[in-house]
Amino acid sequence: MTLTKISGLPAYFDLRKQRYHCRECDSYFTAKSEIVGDNCFISKRVKRMVLDFATNALTLKHIAEICNVSDHTVQRVIDGTGKDLKPSIFDALPEHIAFNEFKGVKYAEGNMSFVFIDNTNSQIVDVLGDRRKFKLRDYFFAYPLKTRQKVQTVTMDMYMPYMEVVREVFPNAKIIIDRSHLVQALNRELNKLRIEVMNTFRVPDHRLYNKYKRYWRLFLMPQKD
Repeated sequence: MTLTKISGLPAYFDLRKQRYHCRECDSYFTAKSEIVGDNCFISKRVKRMVLDFATNALTLKHIAEICNVSDHTVQRVIDGTGKDLKPSIFDALPEHIAFNEFKGVKYAEGNMSFVFIDNTNSQIVDVLGDRRKFKLRDYFFAYPLKTRQKVQTVTMDMYMPYMEVVREVFPNAKIIIDRSHLVQALNRELNKLRIEVMNTFRVPDHRLYNKYKRYWRLFLMPQKD
């Protein structure tokens, strides 16, 4: 059985559980221990240590090295605890929420993970390992219709699957495109137009071509500047 490290060195304990036979009902059972769970060879203390380190900005591999377990074990401990903490009934949603995504970790289902927050206090509501449309639909449809009808606004970027999910699962919600994403989209279009115009002067007026190329920032500045 794996224990926590002692003086920085791996520690193990040879625990032999007794097996009993009941002659009355002809059944067998094994003695239980307070330091390790049933059918497990990693102590409860090690699992608690894994969860403690998981609250910090550490990789699975780093936590595994500290606790003397595999990175797969670290993931299983975190997933198992997450399932225990996750409410079994979806009965509440903020009236104003925001969708976002981030690069998925090694063991996430999709390339991009999904997070949605309460837009009134910026608190994370939940995180999913996959942002694909069918995953989001299945997740949000777990909430009762009355709960989903209370959502008034959903703020997001211009990712089309997000918009389709919102229209399906939140019948009364208005979609709000995040301002920063609008600015980025406008800047990209302005830059594309500048390059198109610039290329028309490549041969007939090379000096003007160079000005379009050199002073590209001017086209992205507010008019008053």
